[in-house]
Amino acid sequence: MDAADDDRTPADDHATSPSPTTPDAAHARLELHVSRSRAFDAYARDLGSWWLRGREPRSDLHVEQHAGGTIVEHVGGEERPWGEVHEVEPGHRIRHSYRHGGDRTAIVTAEFLDGEQGGAVVELHHEPWDGSDEERAALQAAWTEALRRLETVASAV
Repeated sequence: MDAADDDRTPADDHATSPSPTTPDAAHARLELHVSRSRAFDAYARDLGSWWLRGREPRSDLHVEQHAGGTIVEHVGGEERPWGEVHEVEPGHRIRHSYRHGGDRTAIVTAEFLDGEQGGAVVELHHEPWDGSDEERAALQAAWTEALRRLETVASAV
């Protein structure tokens, strides 16, 4: 927990269940204590600061913030394609792919909405999903934690 969590109530955390209309996706939703524009900027510009590799930040990611742009990972002096940006509506939405588990590719859609408490609500959709319900729940919990790290990064900007 960090200072941004001090006044958080359980009602502020909205990790959602899978939608019955999208059984092949995992979802997370969280209201942050930063503005929508700050949350979006931290997501797109500082992706490596809050997206972890194992337990460590991935400060080695660079995002070209336009449709068709690449997400590049810098490792050991080499650049590797890590994902692709499919859609960007600055301040509102970003949809991108990333590679995980070898050659598996996932699509993540992050939507940034105005929350009732004055902060941003971030809704994440991770697809396709073909794991068990227990694995989906674990992924949704991991995404909720990632959104908390995103809030910390956005608060520091």
